Amino acid sequence: MSEVIIRKYQKADQPGVENVCYRTGYMGEGLDGRNLFNDKRLFTLLFNLYYAHFEPEHYFVAVDPKTDQAIGYICGTTDTEAQEKRLTRKIVPRILLRATFYTSWRHPESFRILRAMAKSAGQFTGSALAEIKQTYPAHLHIDILPEYQRIGLGTRLMDTFEDHLRAHGVKGVHLGTSNQNYKALPFYEKRGFQLVYEMPAQLWPEVSGLKTLFFAKCL
Repeated sequence: MSEVIIRKYQKADQPGVENVCYRTGYMGEGLDGRNLFNDKRLFTLLFNLYYAHFEPEHYFVAVDPKTDQAIGYICGTTDTEAQEKRLTRKIVPRILLRATFYTSWRHPESFRILRAMAKSAGQFTGSALAEIKQTYPAHLHIDILPEYQRIGLGTRLMDTFEDHLRAHGVKGVHLGTSNQNYKALPFYEKRGFQLVYEMPAQLWPEVSGLKTLFFAKCL
């Protein structure tokens, strides 16, 4: 395989990163054909497009040089508390508009998941999570298409992002994942991330015993 290129996000990458997000969005697996969240645009608004639109300086894309298509990405922020405020102002209104006037009647299964997420949003407040954001102020999301996994690309993306955070003076980073994202958990542990908090998951209420795990690392 030709050497994959890692570079900063460009506007033309949006369809590719949306595809990666959707094909890895079900605990590391694809959502196509599951009839769980068929509104792809809403899903990527929830979990990816904020970073592409409002913090592209912290967004790195892995590109296959043969196709010039995004096959993976790592994105995030240097300041989670500030990011959450911007997300509320800039993305949440778009989510609500789409959910109300499109998703609710076109994709009712997606609307049900969104309502479940909204009801459980209060779980993400509290002293434990506030402490995580203080000690590890940055956070990240990393996703790679299945056919490009296990070739060292995750390591390259993580190295790139961690070096980027250090260059910005960031001392710690955290991430959230599912306890059933079995492919990712060993990778995070190998990278030196440690489990710092867990709680019942807000996504996929049909999955028994699902938890959201928070991992963190000092830089």
